[in-house]
Amino acid sequence: MDLEYEIKVGGTIQRLHARIAELEAALRRHYEADKRLYEMPFGCEPADDIAALEEHDASFAAIGELLGVRAAAALGSNITPVPKT
Repeated sequence: MDLEYEIKVGGTIQRLHARIAELEAALRRHYEADKRLYEMPFGCEPADDIAALEEHDASFAAIGELLGVRAAAALGSNITPVPKT
């Protein structure tokens, strides 16, 4: 194999690994924010935990950006927590 080709492929693979790590971190943040919203007490309004909502929306937007789906950011603001019963 040509050394230049190996360097290009190696760099591409490293960038891909970095992108996957970023996506994994964003998914983990989104999961934690979802979990936090889900664990809100029954009858609680989403506005009662604005920080959780903001983190949820931000993590959803980050996932969308990483995947190249800009519409995901708009969808994030429409997701509401499901209260425990």
